[in-house]
Amino acid sequence: MDFLRRWTTRARCRKALAQLGIVERPSRQLSVADVRDRVQRRRGRPLLLTPMVTGAGWPSGMWVETEHADLVLFDAATSALHTVTIIAHEIGHMVLGHEGTAAGSGGSAPMMWRTGFADREEHEAEVFATMVCARMADYRIPAGSAQDDPEGLMDRLRAVLADPDVGG
Repeated sequence: MDFLRRWTTRARCRKALAQLGIVERPSRQLSVADVRDRVQRRRGRPLLLTPMVTGAGWPSGMWVETEHADLVLFDAATSALHTVTIIAHEIGHMVLGHEGTAAGSGGSAPMMWRTGFADREEHEAEVFATMVCARMADYRIPAGSAQDDPEGLMDRLRAVLADPDVGG
C-alpha cells in the first residue's frame, strides 16, 4: 500500500473519530458503551451489540442496517479484545459511510460482514477499529434488551445464522 493511500485512510478515520467526539488523547479512557452511545447520537437510532453463536465459515462480525436500528453482531466465542475490535470495525463501516449489500431477496436490510481486509473499505474499517481500541480501557459489552428490537430482527438473524437455508 502506498504512502498516500495510508495517509488518506488515517485522515478519514481521524475525521470520523472527531465527528464522534473521540480525541487522540482523551482525558479518560473510553468504554464500549461510550462509543456505542456516541454512534447512536450521531446516527439518531439505536445500535444493538449482539453476540452470535456461528458456525465454521461465518464472518466473525457483521453490521445490519434496518429502517429503525443498527445491529452489530459478533462472534460470541472470541476474546474480549477481539470482540471490541470486531465491534469497532463494524462501527467504522457505519461512520465512514460504507454501504452494505442486501442479504437475499425481498428488500432485505443492507449488511456488511467481516471476513478479510483485501478491499479499501475493509482496510479503512480496520484502521478505524485500531484507532478506537487504542482509546478504550473498558471492554465490557453493554447489554441490549428485547424492547430495543421491536421488529424481532434478532430472532430472524439467529435463525438464519444457525441454519443458512432458513434465509433463502
